[in-house]
Amino acid sequence: MRAIILLGLVAAVLAQLDRDALRRAFDAMDADDDGSLELSEVQVYFDNIDANKDGVVNLHEYSAARSAGETEAQVKAAFDYNDKLDGVVDNKIARSVVTVVFNRLDANKNGKVSQEEFLEGYAKILAEIAAIVG
Repeated sequence: MRAIILLGLVAAVLAQLDRDALRRAFDAMDADDDGSLELSEVQVYFDNIDANKDGVVNLHEYSAARSAGETEAQVKAAFDYNDKLDGVVDNKIARSVVTVVFNRLDANKNGKVSQEEFLEGYAKILAEIAAIVG
């Protein structure tokens, strides 16, 4: 019984760490500090990751922008997940993927993503990515 409780506590701590990391990511993208993201702010974030400014993000650029605590398998799974979102698997994340992800996160479809929408929506995306990693 203690093992089950301990595992539950560990899962809760990890979930909170993920939420904290997501909050930091949200804050990094919220350039005007208004508590919501607009598509243009997320596009600027993408443009900053695109180190060679060729309009796409490759695995190297993507890896450089990810959290240091992630495994190589987690980074690759997240990259592959995003690579598919433009309908073409080509080992590149197109800038159009920003719009796809933004629209998915914008739950109330008001053209802005609140921090809560971001946290809830991105948690779902992370769960999908985790399923890829296994």
